[in-house]
Amino acid sequence: MLVGVAVVAVILVGIFGYLSKTLSKINKIYEKTEILECEDHKNKVNTVESSCSKIENKVSNLKCDSNSEKINEIILSQSRFDERSKGLEDNISRINNSIDAVYLAITGRSEQSLIKKEFIIANSPIKLTDKGEHLLIEMGAKYAIDEREDYFFDEIRERNFSSEGDIESICKIIIKDEYQGEIFRDVRDYLYNNPVYDGMRMDSNVAITIISIYLSAKYLKYLENSQVLAMA
Repeated sequence: MLVGVAVVAVILVGIFGYLSKTLSKINKIYEKTEILECEDHKNKVNTVESSCSKIENKVSNLKCDSNSEKINEIILSQSRFDERSKGLEDNISRINNSIDAVYLAITGRSEQSLIKKEFIIANSPIKLTDKGEHLLIEMGAKYAIDEREDYFFDEIRERNFSSEGDIESICKIIIKDEYQGEIFRDVRDYLYNNPVYDGMRMDSNVAITIISIYLSAKYLKYLENSQVLAMA
């Protein structure tokens, strides 16, 4: 497309350049004839001026139809290429999903069990593994929670809870409600650009689980410190 546009630009520049030189010469001739009393010379100059003016008008109205058609063909070809590329990306995504499903079927492991083993320590309370902590930071989720700690703690307090298990469930509900908002925009962008992490397929459910566990552990630590201070 750029080549076609460049060709049109070169043609027009050449035409206007030629006209500019022609008009410049005519002006010089006209200036010389102004001091003469020869009406015949003046008439000839006026005739030439009139002819140049007509040429200039024709050039101004020139549409370069042949070049426009070429440019439109290039634009159409690019559009078709973009559509085919999008289709190819979709096919690759489906193939990757199929590979993941086959792997999990062969190994006899569910995706959730694989995630739990890699990212979660199933103690009481539930905690993140080193890999889970690393992913939390890399996604930008740790920063998002730490920067808005007071807000999230207030959200937890507004819910009724009586055990650590309740807090874990409440945190998951809160994170799920907030996930599509501005707070976790960086997390969503990260998952979009990095759909696979260390051989495992990432999605919003994985992110929500990891973030909610971090928030839960953070709030439980806060409660523990508050009780120690109250007893001191």
